[in-house]
Amino acid sequence: MPSKSDPTVRRLLTRWRALTGGAGARDADRRTLVAFSGGADSSALLLALSTQPRHVVAAHIVHDMRSEADAEADRAACERLCSTLGVTFVARQVSVQGRGNIEATARRERYRALTELARDAGCRFVATGHHAEDQLETLLMRLLRGSGPRGLRGIAVRRAIDRDITLIRPMLELRHADAERLCSACGWMWRIDATNADTTRLRAKLRHEVIPLLETIAPGVAERSNSLATAAAAAFGVVRADAATLLSDSQRSPREWSRSPWQAASRAVVAEAVTQIVRIVHGTPRNREVLSAARAARSRSGETKRFQFEGCTLIVEADVLRVEA
Repeated sequence: MPSKSDPTVRRLLTRWRALTGGAGARDADRRTLVAFSGGADSSALLLALSTQPRHVVAAHIVHDMRSEADAEADRAACERLCSTLGVTFVARQVSVQGRGNIEATARRERYRALTELARDAGCRFVATGHHAEDQLETLLMRLLRGSGPRGLRGIAVRRAIDRDITLIRPMLELRHADAERLCSACGWMWRIDATNADTTRLRAKLRHEVIPLLETIAPGVAERSNSLATAAAAAFGVVRADAATLLSDSQRSPREWSRSPWQAASRAVVAEAVTQIVRIVHGTPRNREVLSAARAARSRSGETKRFQFEGCTLIVEADVLRVEA
């Protein structure tokens, strides 16, 4: 069983309380659903928060990206640990095979299931085990894609995922090694997902080959990545506000905007405005298409250009921009 005096447990409890209302909230008001895969990171988070068992529910999502036998073994191991800890355990099955980008679909369905389980369990918060290396991996991936301020915000420490449910990440300032140490100290052998070692996937390649090299060059780079994400988030706040002003000042109709003000705006602001336009009609903005559309919107060309997004089309004409569902 975890000890409240363990330094990792103390840090996680402090972050959990800070992210769920701070000193002014009672622990009874912090009821939290922990996304519990059985891996070292989510296990460490659950072990730490299980010192407050009345205020925690563990949620295990079973998906069809792995064999049925492996998935069932993980679910059973997670349920056994929760029984030992005295923590309520819930599970949900989701299907992702044959649905486009499997990883993106799995992420979307996982958060949808977590949101539903949180509501069913009366939890105002959902906590995940993302840690400092996850933050650095995410920033490197977005850097490779040429992301702007929006992407360089990295993994948010806290964000709304539904009207009355907030996603929190108490472990972002901790390392994966901290999670493994806590699991070992508690005698818990965490589950290992073999797909995490598949270096044909970009995130795994960064995790196993690039980040260890960066740590030899600049020890502590993973923890410092949170500083970059925080600074980028502040910069993005300015960009987002300017983009909202641009959209408001140039709007001709609900789905049409005058181009003239766009030509004088910065690339970052125009790119964010394009992103917001696409989301107006529930489209999916992708970085490459957003940057191409932003470039066309800022140009002095009068040529009509069409940019196809998943869910909508953005049309840049001589004097206006229009979006069609």
